[in-house]
Amino acid sequence: ESDRMVNSFIAKKDLDSEFSVVRNEFESGENRPSRVLMDRVLNSAYLWHNYGKSTIGSKEDIERVPIDNLKAFYQKFYQPDNAVLLVAGKFDPAKTLALVNKIDQADQAEVEAKLAYWKEQLPNATDVLVDVLTNQPSGRLYKALVESKKAASTWGFAPTLHDPGFAYFYADVRQGRSLDSARTAMFGALDGLAQSPVTAEEVDRAKTKLLKDIELMFQKSDELGLTLSEYIATGDWRLVYLYRDNLRKVTPADVQRVASLYLKPSNRTVGTFVPDNKPDRTTVPAAPDVAALVKGYKGEAAIAAGEAFDASPANIDSRTKLGQEKNGLKYALLPKQNRGNAVNAEIKLRYGSEATLSNKPMLASLTAAMLDRGTKTRSYAQIKDAFDKAKAQVYFYGGGQTATVGVQTDKDHLNSVLDIALDCLRNPTFPADEFEKLKQERLARLETQKQDPQGLAYNLATRLGEPYPKGHPMETLTFEDQIAAIKALKVEDVRAF
Repeated sequence: ESDRMVNSFIAKKDLDSEFSVVRNEFESGENRPSRVLMDRVLNSAYLWHNYGKSTIGSKEDIERVPIDNLKAFYQKFYQPDNAVLLVAGKFDPAKTLALVNKIDQADQAEVEAKLAYWKEQLPNATDVLVDVLTNQPSGRLYKALVESKKAASTWGFAPTLHDPGFAYFYADVRQGRSLDSARTAMFGALDGLAQSPVTAEEVDRAKTKLLKDIELMFQKSDELGLTLSEYIATGDWRLVYLYRDNLRKVTPADVQRVASLYLKPSNRTVGTFVPDNKPDRTTVPAAPDVAALVKGYKGEAAIAAGEAFDASPANIDSRTKLGQEKNGLKYALLPKQNRGNAVNAEIKLRYGSEATLSNKPMLASLTAAMLDRGTKTRSYAQIKDAFDKAKAQVYFYGGGQTATVGVQTDKDHLNSVLDIALDCLRNPTFPADEFEKLKQERLARLETQKQDPQGLAYNLATRLGEPYPKGHPMETLTFEDQIAAIKALKVEDVRAF
């Protein structure tokens, strides 16, 4: 065994002959609905922890694993200092211990640390709880599901793991029976422990069964060896005896505490497997050969190149043209050669006073957002389509004392894009149905932000950093105040504004 641990060939020819054996084992699991369901549930419950990953891996991993990867894994982990020697059966203790003593002993400090951690986890009460629920024929889940004929069978388990683990409960519902009814009954049994605590009789029954299983395990050297290896992986072989001793001490109060702590809907991951006799599966084709796809490719004509622009304040000031039209419109134009003849424009409208805009921040914001939702000659969809055809990104937003239109397009489409934008500014109709959609969008966003620490922090920082008086047009409202203000708005308010 020592020679095999460090000197195995790990040859490609052996992989070619053995991978199909592992693949067959994988496929046998894929044919069992209970196995598939458990894999999916654990994968959802443990998004980042390896407890959510199937030990056997994926079919693609099995079929395509490189031999070099296997060799590297073997050389890293298959080492004497990463192994446990366990001897079970009929043997000469003196001779065996003499051989074992040649192996360096494990670090006692590490063993003691793991023992302390495991004592605090106390899985004993959890195992008693699982038996109280799943025992046949006395378990609560069994009575709620099987005796009521809502399910054909039910079972559960709570594996002994190194890291905080899980309890898993399963019910098999016959085709044609109500899955919803079985789910309701299962949840009712789990949640019902709060109103109907576990009894001393239930706990004693579960402890008797679990202790019996331990005693029977001690009588079989093969089972004892396997069980000890599991506890060694958890931290120390003596944990199996600690588990037995602590199991004897479990009280109904211990079990009820575990039930109250863990059997909560918020701590629950639920999955259902619904069989399909005629599954309509999608076959995804193999990825194309990228080298063949791009071989001989010739691109279109190159877009216009931008100039090497000096972005210093002095150069920007010298090239910016400032002016004012007779109607009072002020403009600032910065002509320059952009890549692809790109054009960026911004139209900013200023309005009102502190007095006329008092207590109207949400009204000002929603009015600006409604400008492109429909005009006298274009619907919201037509406006969006026209901007897309003109290769333009156009945004309407506002608040406080300004409404802004942001435009990104190219030189060839600038005039047509500005025509549409001006139509939105001059002829908006503020459709009532679009206003209700906008309100719902804003309310949903704010309700999400109420639960977002970053959003809450930013809102608070803005209110503290810009402490405008209450009612001021530039005041930043709390999320709650914003929601209340939006709910109170009507489309007539927007049209009047």
